[in-house]
Amino acid sequence: MRTDAFIHIAIRDLLLGVELKEAPRLSGCPVIIGTGPAGVKKGDVVAVSPEAKALGLRPGMSVRKAVKAAPEVIIRPVRYEASEALSEGFFDILGRSFQDVESLGLDEAFMASMLRGSMPGSAADEGYAAAKKQIAAMQSRIRTELGLHTTV
Repeated sequence: MRTDAFIHIAIRDLLLGVELKEAPRLSGCPVIIGTGPAGVKKGDVVAVSPEAKALGLRPGMSVRKAVKAAPEVIIRPVRYEASEALSEGFFDILGRSFQDVESLGLDEAFMASMLRGSMPGSAADEGYAAAKKQIAAMQSRIRTELGLHTTV
């Protein structure tokens, strides 16, 4: 029996991942990525670290409001070129793992996978198990080669 599976993968916080790759010392700090220049209290928040989220900060709020709510927050600008470079690496890894990859922006995609066997919960789910193994290996490559975490 042949069954097609559609897989959605997304990078968790590409913009924050770029910043932490460029400045690992910021890991564990309350960081926001804003649309204005670094250190400038203009623009909007587009990404927040878990530590900044714990302070009540969230994407979509103004940088000025975020700084007022949490003066200790570190403001970093969006690094477009670095984000695009990591995105290219992400899609390169996806392309090595799956034939058909449909991009949904810089940080997410859909892939199709043919499963031989049947879906989980039945006796013959080796196709599903093989697809899960392929996905886990792909996520591991993305984490190892690019330092990014994904959700599938």
